[in-house]
Amino acid sequence: MAAAMKGRMLTGRRDGAARPRCLCVGPILMDRLRFGTGGEETLCPGGNGVISSVVLAQRGIRATLLGQVGKDTYGDSIRRLLRSRDVDVSRLLVTSSARTKVAEIRILKDGTWLRRSAEPKLFPYLCEGNLKDESEIRGFCHLHVAGLQGLLRVAPDITLQIIQMCRDRGLTLSFGLTGSRCDQRLVRRAIAIDDVVIGTVLEFDRLLERRTNTHEELHGALRLSSLQNCAVTLGRSGVLVKWRGTVWGRFPAKSVVVRNTLGAGDVFAAVMIAEILKRRSISTALRLGTSAAGGSVARNSWVE
Repeated sequence: MAAAMKGRMLTGRRDGAARPRCLCVGPILMDRLRFGTGGEETLCPGGNGVISSVVLAQRGIRATLLGQVGKDTYGDSIRRLLRSRDVDVSRLLVTSSARTKVAEIRILKDGTWLRRSAEPKLFPYLCEGNLKDESEIRGFCHLHVAGLQGLLRVAPDITLQIIQMCRDRGLTLSFGLTGSRCDQRLVRRAIAIDDVVIGTVLEFDRLLERRTNTHEELHGALRLSSLQNCAVTLGRSGVLVKWRGTVWGRFPAKSVVVRNTLGAGDVFAAVMIAEILKRRSISTALRLGTSAAGGSVARNSWVE
């Protein structure tokens, strides 16, 4: 972690200001969902970047997605969905040098899922053409990095360059962690102590280099961490939050019948960030985020 590095505290727009403008980066792909063994199969645009940018736009944020897709049917479908949900795709480039990544997802009976990549070659979600210079950041107030480890795994240099460029221009930053394997030193290098960081218990254990077996141990690990703003998702148990240096108690989640948990963490994170950017209180942002995530897991896919 860049423990000595301070970012800007995320506070949101001033009252009466225009809709906040947010850059979003994250994995962009097509999910092939299969429910159960030999069950129905459906294609759904996915990836942390796609889900996050769509949800941000739905919550009233002017979201721009950075990245690239292949020049193929799947890439066209992803761009079409983003446009229909009011996401700016002017920075989403189309490449003929690689195919849009497709992931095979099997949804289990309890709503959890198993993923295996259908494409053995790593798809570069970002490229040097996404942000050529700092002038292209003008007018944006925030960068949300969804699926940080997934980006660092396939495009570490460009990802860190974009993060630093946005930080240098005074944007506030938030990060959604993911289970993708990558060099954890790069993850810690990317994050400053005042950034907002959102992820699961396992993802925070890796980030903090601690193994926590209970909520009490997790509470203690967050209290000792230099990170000031964290939201640890606990599934049905809700969210454990540290905000502006103070660890809160557990924030409950609503009870729902779970159909598919894929993308729920991205939905929660995007709603939470959107509401903070709109100057809502952290408790309101958490309440709306957990409610939206609960609604997401009750459907066949996040996009419904």
